[in-house]
Parts: sequence; C-alpha cells; structure tokens
Amino acid sequence: PFVPASLGYPTTWIKAEAPLTAVSIIAALHRGDIFISESPSGPQVVAERTADAIQGVVVGAEGDALLAIDQTGIVGALAIRDSSHRFKLPVIAESIYIRLEIHRATGGVRALTNAYWRDPAPV
Repeated sequence: PFVPASLGYPTTWIKAEAPLTAVSIIAALHRGDIFISESPSGPQVVAERTADAIQGVVVGAEGDALLAIDQTGIVGALAIRDSSHRFKLPVIAESIYIRLEIHRATGGVRALTNAYWRDPAPV
C-alpha cells in the first residue's frame, strides 16, 4: 500500500543565483540547474556538462551508485565511496543528453538530475 505523502518528500533543488528572486529561480529552471532527491536531507548531486565530461559532486550518498544515462540507456556508472564524492564522467559523442541518477545498492532511485543537453535545451 501507499505511504501518505509528507511535505518535502521528494525534494526539488534549484541552483539559483543570489539574490534569490522569482527571476533567478526561473533562470535556473531554464538552464536546467535542478535535481530531485528523496528528502530534504538529500542526497544531493550538483553537476555541470562541459564539452567532454559531466563533473560535479555527490553529497550524502556513501555506498550508493551514480549512473549516467543517455537516450540509449546507462552509459557510465561509479561507486560513491565517501559522503562528499567529486566525480568526472566522460561524455560519449553520440549522447544527445545525459542525466544522472543516484541508486541505492539494494535498489531504488534516491536522486536524479535534469537532462544535461549536448546543445542548448529544446524550448
């Protein structure tokens, strides 16, 4: 059976520029600077796409796995070994987009990012 929903579960995180205003939040959404986690306590995954890689940091997911997924499926994975884990995953040239997911070792998605597009996101 379903568990009753609780405020903040899941949690949407937006990386907005200061000062925090409606304009800065909408700009962050347009850039795709967003991820969703299972709760207000995380885990957190903050990343950026460069021409040849996606790099960033995962916080609060020690013992879990970070998966990189494109339009064809899983294209990269790594074990998260500590509570604040920096990563750099190479980008496959054919990947139109890549999104990241944090998975528990026992199964289940704990967090996921917005798509990081090769070209600017479609409007």
